[in-house]
Amino acid sequence: MRFLLTGVAWQDSLLQSYRSISLSIQAVLIAVGSILLGASAITSSGWAAVLLFVQLIAVFILAWLAFRTMTGVILARGGDVTWWQERLREAEEKAFPEGERGPFTAFKSSQMKQRQLSTPATSPDPISETSPEAANPSPRFARYSGFA
Repeated sequence: MRFLLTGVAWQDSLLQSYRSISLSIQAVLIAVGSILLGASAITSSGWAAVLLFVQLIAVFILAWLAFRTMTGVILARGGDVTWWQERLREAEEKAFPEGERGPFTAFKSSQMKQRQLSTPATSPDPISETSPEAANPSPRFARYSGFA
């Protein structure tokens, strides 16, 4: 089980790193875009303003491409985190006696309950035993327990 916990930690660390990289790239591109927009607003020359505006469009396209690329990477890494977490949860189910939860599963259940407390009362209960997801617990667990 230690190997699985290490795998979860490793994949989650990579996921958080990718998210940080994505935010850093977007922040730099927003700053560059703001500078270009400000410079084009105070430029008196028509050609200089057009050139700055073209550069602004290029930065916008670069930001969009970076966002799109990083979103794909982040979603894929999130899927990896979920896979490792599911394997850990399955190992805990086998390792602990029936009716007891392992520490990871207990944490995820607690996390899920906290999220339910913060959702509006009008939303359906995602883990209700009468819900359609109750018949297939693995995807239900991943979907509502805060994985990835």
